[in-house]
This record gives sequence, structure tokens and C-alpha cells, in this order.
Amino acid sequence: MSNKQILARNLRAIRIEKGLSAVEVATRAGISKARYSHYECAVHYPTSAVLKRLPRALGTTLKKLLADVGCVNCMCPCHFKTSAATK
Repeated sequence: MSNKQILARNLRAIRIEKGLSAVEVATRAGISKARYSHYECAVHYPTSAVLKRLPRALGTTLKKLLADVGCVNCMCPCHFKTSAATK
């Protein structure tokens, strides 16, 4: 998985986990909703300036945003089964 794909997966997963809309994250990061959507869909990779603002906009760390942790942050069914089983 490329860095762009890892970032896209984590942006979406963290945004949903925090209960935020794409518009809210984009506004907090000081970018357009269209630009944010390009990052979340792995169309573009953000500049270093935007990359520094995204974790703050999502209430997370850059390390978590860029972490390649496989299925832990994804939105696939196995993630939900694992989460439900551990609760």
C-alpha cells in the first residue's frame, strides 16, 4: 500500500471515528472540501504544510495519521467483528 493510500485510509477512518464531516475537517485544516476529498480518496498527497495541519484538524497525531497498521484503522467488516468481539 502506498503512502497516499495509507493516509487516505487513515483520514477517513479517524474522521468517522471522531464523528466529523469532511467539510468540518477541511474547514479546520484551512483547505477546501474538494481538496480534502482528494486526500481521502488518494487522488493527491498533501503538501507538508497541509500535512502538519491535518492531525490537529482531526484531533490526532501525525504518527497515527501516517501509521500503516493494516486492518486496525480500516473500515472493512473484519475490523468491526474484531472490535465487537473485544468489547
